[in-house]
Amino acid sequence: MKSFDVILGKIREAFLPLRKHNYWLLPLAIFSCQLHATNSLEQALNAHVQQELKQYQQQHSFTAHKQRISFRIADAATQRPCNHWQFSRPNANQAPLGRVGYRIECVDNERWTSRAIAEVHLWADVLVATKALERDTQIALADIKLSSVDLAKVNAEPLFAPLAAANKLVRRRIHAGQVISAYLLENPMIVKRGDIVTMVVDIDGFSASTRGTAMEDAKLGERVKVKNNSSGKVVEGKVLKGGQVAVDFIGN
Repeated sequence: MKSFDVILGKIREAFLPLRKHNYWLLPLAIFSCQLHATNSLEQALNAHVQQELKQYQQQHSFTAHKQRISFRIADAATQRPCNHWQFSRPNANQAPLGRVGYRIECVDNERWTSRAIAEVHLWADVLVATKALERDTQIALADIKLSSVDLAKVNAEPLFAPLAAANKLVRRRIHAGQVISAYLLENPMIVKRGDIVTMVVDIDGFSASTRGTAMEDAKLGERVKVKNNSSGKVVEGKVLKGGQVAVDFIGN
């Protein structure tokens, strides 16, 4: 009997530690899989956001010099297996800045959807006013400068190059240090009623020009009525630089 008890004890010693070891390994294995799934999903979402930011910078011809991105992903998304995701968001035509909500869709055979929140901060040099600028002020280069700003904290689309604001008129008062956005500015009137302009037409390689008189004020790129000084006929055209107006026909 004693020898049987000894043998049984040795058998227990051989098997019980192994069972205990496996008991601890199982939660670790599950945690490792979940961590891998979370990392893979976060990496994929991060790559998507990075691509959106790249396109945004290319569209507006600037280069950011700093960024900070963090994610909050719904637990359900990290606990379900998936190898391929698609991401989408409302207002996809706007820059992915600040707090941005994303829809996650697994496009494997077993499809599912979830959600995530990205906090996106992007620093770049934008135009700010060096002093207070009153309405109808024509902006000079001395009135503006480039300053590093977190774009997530800018309410409207900023301007990134001095030439984008130079010589334009202030539509509403701009405070010193304020970020300058396109909606705050407007093109000056470069054609005024009574101005003598050059009417130009170009059709199928044929070009002609004649003198005309502007019948109204107009900004660069706007449509304006012009009277042909030779024939007296009034036609409409688009205001160009240098006192020119592009018309569809001269109106002889």
